[in-house]
Amino acid sequence: MPDNYLNEFALVRETINELMDQTKTILKTGDYSNYKQVMKRANDCKDELSTLRERLIDSMQSSDKTSSYKTALIYLTVLQESQEMLSVMRHQLRAAGKLLK
Repeated sequence: MPDNYLNEFALVRETINELMDQTKTILKTGDYSNYKQVMKRANDCKDELSTLRERLIDSMQSSDKTSSYKTALIYLTVLQESQEMLSVMRHQLRAAGKLLK
């Protein structure tokens, strides 16, 4: 994976890990006091992933280098799966909150 992909994803990965830890704590303890903050941060992270995806797709369409195309596709998949993972996390958190009401 090229350094530029690794560097731009590093911050997003860190945010995702923190969100997963916070979600785990919320679900484990049942303390939903920071629920809204976690959900907002997850939405912001999803938006960031969308921006990265769009930028990558634009780059892939304008590039004529077929050698880096496979790597770009792999990175695109990582971005998409990360976004999906955040969606699932948000749904679990929301569902658990409704069950406790």
